[in-house]
Amino acid sequence: MQYHALALADAGVDVDVIAFSGSPTFDGVATHPRINLRLFESVDAPAGKRHLIGSLVRLLIHNARLVRSFWRLPAPPDLILLQNPPGFPAIPVSLLFARMYSAKMMIDWHNFTSSMLAIGSGENALIVRFVRQAEALFGRRADAHLCVSRAMREDLRMNWGIFDARVLYDRPARICTPPDGASRNDLLRRLLGDAFESGDTSPAVVVSPTSWTRDEEISLLIDAAAIFDRMILEREKSSSMTFPGMVVAITGKGPMREAYEKRIATLALKKVRIKTLWLNPEDYRSMLAASHLGVCCHRSSSGLDLPMKISDLLGAGIPICALDYGPCLREQLRDGENGLLFADANQLADRMFLLFGDFPSQTATLDHLRNNIAQSYRTTWFEGWQKEAKDLLIDSLTKDAVTG
Repeated sequence: MQYHALALADAGVDVDVIAFSGSPTFDGVATHPRINLRLFESVDAPAGKRHLIGSLVRLLIHNARLVRSFWRLPAPPDLILLQNPPGFPAIPVSLLFARMYSAKMMIDWHNFTSSMLAIGSGENALIVRFVRQAEALFGRRADAHLCVSRAMREDLRMNWGIFDARVLYDRPARICTPPDGASRNDLLRRLLGDAFESGDTSPAVVVSPTSWTRDEEISLLIDAAAIFDRMILEREKSSSMTFPGMVVAITGKGPMREAYEKRIATLALKKVRIKTLWLNPEDYRSMLAASHLGVCCHRSSSGLDLPMKISDLLGAGIPICALDYGPCLREQLRDGENGLLFADANQLADRMFLLFGDFPSQTATLDHLRNNIAQSYRTTWFEGWQKEAKDLLIDSLTKDAVTG
């Protein structure tokens, strides 16, 4: 949504951004003269027996803050652009104000709120069924729709009664050039600290961006790292090769990070080091570009969304090992061409051994994947927006104002 705000503002549109605070704001968004940030804090729902009551209280608080943000707009907007999830109560509230202001409303579908809710509550839970019905009822009443995959566009057409969704793929803000030599090592020493120890040969670096939520199966990466560690030790015993080591950097912050860090602390790995870290946007892009491989453990709750982290990794020019959650993933990731797919921890460990078993002397598969990315992955998010979404958004405006 920050990309949307920047693209619209650069096109001469005044933009009010209503959003949760807590995540870093891009410099261009925070300082743009046409962008006004209206941020409010998210409320965490308690776990355990109080989860349902806490979720309802959280819902009411978010609803009140969203309504207040709309009331405080300096002028009625011409377009309300909403990202889903979170779609409840955001979709009905936004639709209400769109009608009050005689504004157009557009939804950018990244996933479904109901399918995200079902991860913890189950598909048949009353709250999930209620949100699914509300999401469909109010969602189809929006004036225009964007979505992140062709599979999602088809599902919206077949199951939601939304026939005009336009695909706008997630892409990186810019295509990065991987650093080389001493500059790369200096960068990794600064970001990874003691985990990145360079002797005669630098270690292999694997990065996995995550939000530490239930739809990120980071346990697969942790288990695969332990299996890979044993595979490398066995290889060293049976041959004269010496593996220089591997750093697995898991970036991001979220509700499940602490629990995973406790588990990581119990491991006694010899050749692999796992480090968790939180990076600002600039260091995050640099970290991706300096790594040898990216690992995506996202499992789509709907099977229809494409994780932004895959776009970030491809934009950084590095190959990806991604958890295979269904055909939709092939719209961006092609097995053996720009990455490798895996189904479980054992298969991920096998993929890592294929790529790094003879590192650094023989990396033919890794080089093949990287070269394919360099030759084919060129389009940035803003270039895609110009082709796929600009006309739809600009045509919805009658004056220079939009709310997102």
